[in-house]
Amino acid sequence: MKIKVIRNDDDYEAALLELERLMTLAPETGSADFEKLEVLDLLIGSYEESEHLIDLPDPIEAIETVMEAKGLTRRDLIPYIGSPSKVSEVLSRKRALTLPMIRALRDGLGLPAEVLITETTRSDREELITPEKFPHGEVRTLGWFPPEYADKSTWMKRGPQIIEEFLKPISDGGASPMLRREGFRQRGTKKMDPIALTVWQAEALRRAAQEELPAYNADRLDEYYLSDLAKLSRLDDGPQRAINEIKKIGISIVILPHLRKTYLDGAAFKLQDNRPAIGLTLRHDRIDNFWFVLMHELVHVWKHLKNDQTFIVDDLDVSAAEDDEIKDIEDEADRLALNALIPDDVWESSEAKDMPSVYAIKELAEQVSVHPAIVAGRVCHETDKYKKFGRLLGHGDVRGHFLD
Repeated sequence: MKIKVIRNDDDYEAALLELERLMTLAPETGSADFEKLEVLDLLIGSYEESEHLIDLPDPIEAIETVMEAKGLTRRDLIPYIGSPSKVSEVLSRKRALTLPMIRALRDGLGLPAEVLITETTRSDREELITPEKFPHGEVRTLGWFPPEYADKSTWMKRGPQIIEEFLKPISDGGASPMLRREGFRQRGTKKMDPIALTVWQAEALRRAAQEELPAYNADRLDEYYLSDLAKLSRLDDGPQRAINEIKKIGISIVILPHLRKTYLDGAAFKLQDNRPAIGLTLRHDRIDNFWFVLMHELVHVWKHLKNDQTFIVDDLDVSAAEDDEIKDIEDEADRLALNALIPDDVWESSEAKDMPSVYAIKELAEQVSVHPAIVAGRVCHETDKYKKFGRLLGHGDVRGHFLD
C-alpha cells in the first residue's frame, strides 16, 4: 500500500488493515517496514483526532443547566445518582459519573450520553471510553465485535451501549486496576495507550473465561515444572504442546493480537472465579521471544497474582524503571524465567556467554535440552549481537502454530 494522507473513512480502513499487516510482521527497528509502520501510526492518529474532536458541554454544567430549566433540586437527582452524599460529590466534581448514573440521567433528564461521558474513571477502576475514543476500526478488523456491532451505522447509533457491553468482563467484577510498569515504554518515550489496553484487557478476560479447564493446581507450578516445560522447545510443535500442558493444570491461556499503541507482549491475570490466566500477543514472532514471555508470565502466576485480581501487563522490550513500584516482581519474573530456560550456573560457566559463536550456542542448547533459539536470544540480549546471531532466533516460527 502506498502511504498517503487519510482523507476519508475508506482511506482510514485501508490504513488500519495495512497497519495490522505490518504489526504482524514485527519489523526490526530502522527497517523500511518499521518506518512505514510509524508513519501510518501518526497518520491514523491524526485522522482520528481530527474526525472525532467534538466540543461538548461540560457534563456537570449540562446537569446544572437542566436542573435550572426544570426547577430541580439536588434531592431530585437522588433517583438518578444515588444517595444525597453521592449527588453532592458528583456536583462538586469529587466523584465521577458511573455508567449506571449516565444511563439514568440520559433516560430521566434527557441528557445525551456523549455529553455525560468524560475522561474519568469508573469506580476508580477504568477510564470511561467514548465512542470517539474507542478503537472501533481496529477492533472490527480483528473480528472482536459480533457481526451486528461491526456495522458503522449501528456503531454511530449505539456506540455507548456497545462499549458498555464490550467492557462487561471488567465492569462485572473482572480485573481491578491494571498493575503495569510505569510508562510501558518502547522505542523511546512511547507509552501504552490506556484505552487500547483496557479494550485488550476486556477481550482477554472474555476469551479466558470461555475456556473449560480443570481446577487450578497451584502445587504443580514451581521451578521444576518451568524447567521441564522449557524442554518442549526442542520439539517442532513445542509451543502448542506447552500451551496444552499449561491448560492441564488449570491455567487459561489466550493468544490475542496486541492493539496499536499498547506494545504488549503478555499479561497475567485472574478471572472472577479466581482462576489464573495468561494472555500472549506473539507481537514478536520468534521462538526465543515466545518462550521467554511464556515463562515470564508463568512466574507472575506462580509468584505474584494475589486474590485481588491484579492484572499484570508486560512490554518486555524494556526494563522496569528504578522507581517503578513493581520493579521487584518484574525483576524476579525476569530472573526466574531466564533460569528456567538456561540454569544460571550453567550459563555463567558457558562458552556461549564468554565467547559466543554458533557452535557454542548449539552446544549449550544441547546441554540444557532447549531450542538453540533460546540460547541465541540470551546471547543477543546480553551482547547486542543481533546481526551476528539474529538468524538463529527462529523468526516467523511461532504464529503458524496457533493460526485457525
